[in-house]
Amino acid sequence: MFGQSRVPCAPRQVYHTIEILSDRASTLQAAQFEAGLAFPVGLEAGVCGLVEAWAEGMDWGMLVGSTSLDLGDIYRLLRRSVDLLKQVTSATRAV
Repeated sequence: MFGQSRVPCAPRQVYHTIEILSDRASTLQAAQFEAGLAFPVGLEAGVCGLVEAWAEGMDWGMLVGSTSLDLGDIYRLLRRSVDLLKQVTSATRAV
């Protein structure tokens, strides 16, 4: 779904974390399947650099120019990232 061209690269530690989470995502997906659930479990490692650049304040024009993604895809990706971060923050307060 996400094609990119000159997307900024994320640090190696991000990709290492993605590998760890990928294993956990597979386990979660298997557990969901066994329970008859079908919630999407996905990680888009290829766009980590784009999200990081945005979070660090990269100019919107530069951000858009660094990828072949359509504006709607960029917006949706960033919006999902914000929503997920809000959920993580809420979950840590609930624990």
